Amino acid sequence: MNKVLFTLLIAIAASSGFAEPVVIGSKKFTDAIARVAAAADKHGKSLGRLVPTVQTGIEYHALGFDFICYSGDIWVLHDALAEALGKLRAGCSPKNAGSPKKARKKS
Repeated sequence: MNKVLFTLLIAIAASSGFAEPVVIGSKKFTDAIARVAAAADKHGKSLGRLVPTVQTGIEYHALGFDFICYSGDIWVLHDALAEALGKLRAGCSPKNAGSPKKARKKS
């Protein structure tokens, strides 16, 4: 979790005297994000954040974030590798192979 998001969560929780948990995505959280976005816009400041998925980036852009940093190098590499391996496994499975595997000769 990044420092700004953590600070926002603490500020929201402190406003209720830490009496209730703050859940990312809850109305209280999204209302706080809207207030921050409005303040950034009012003062001509950029608002951005790191997002883990394309959909999350689109959602934050709709909330007023004007720059989105997508994922991180290790996560992008992980996702690309996982996708490629999934396709290889699916394409190389016996039911998808063009011809059945030939038995190997014993030496």
